[in-house]
Amino acid sequence: RRRLQRPAILVEFFQASCLQRIKKNERSLRILEARTGFGPGISDFPFWDYLAGKGWYFEGNEVKARTSFLAFLDGYEGDLFKTDATFRIGMCWLYEGQVSQAQPYFREIAGQSNEQFDEDNYAASLAARFLNEQPGPVLLGLFRARSAYDGGYHEKAMTILTQTQSSFALRSPEWVEWYYRKGRIYQDQGRSSEAIDAYQKCLTYSADKYTTWLQAYACFYVGEIYAEQEEYQQASDSYRKALAYDDYFYQSGLENRCKSAQSELAADHSQASSNR
Repeated sequence: RRRLQRPAILVEFFQASCLQRIKKNERSLRILEARTGFGPGISDFPFWDYLAGKGWYFEGNEVKARTSFLAFLDGYEGDLFKTDATFRIGMCWLYEGQVSQAQPYFREIAGQSNEQFDEDNYAASLAARFLNEQPGPVLLGLFRARSAYDGGYHEKAMTILTQTQSSFALRSPEWVEWYYRKGRIYQDQGRSSEAIDAYQKCLTYSADKYTTWLQAYACFYVGEIYAEQEEYQQASDSYRKALAYDDYFYQSGLENRCKSAQSELAADHSQASSNR
């Protein structure tokens, strides 16, 4: 392994991580590649490999993503993100049509529970699902659209959604995710009315245990849009709708965000009223 100098690696890792979080994946990957190039086991900082794996995963480069995630798993002895990395390796194999290669990774993490990390819990649940129910082209398309969106590739994500919808018959829970993904893209593009319309359509379909969280989050994001527009009552109603959901993935995080947003909304409304 090539050793990287600290604290420089920590600064660059923080920069790359922040860029990835705000969906500027190309810039994040440039930082990651400039320091280490590409190859397995290239640094003595395993989280670097994990971050690079996510970057390649978002870009749709399954080979590089898989190699980086394997380097992360090989060099890290803790638990944080190991389940998520293992799940994404399995997904990389599925995208390449290699079901038998994917199954050992899903089997390794299926049903695991981690009270601290929502990403890991979600991954473990999906791994158990995919061991019993091989995902078809619609579900794989929706996963690809999500990955593209997470990397900031909005046009690519929208193209995947359009192709999926036009090529296959979607079931009700799949429509939930399809409209939710469109709403996220529209919201990021500042197309607020189209985003609200997509989120509201997401709520009209019957969800299952894997898509209920999308409807809760759709309500939250509608609230965010209304809050930006200073439509305080509509925003408050939307946050309450989000909080009415129960027993779904990422629940604790969303509930905290809703409660925080409600507090900010009350303060903004009070300030606006006093300025009239």
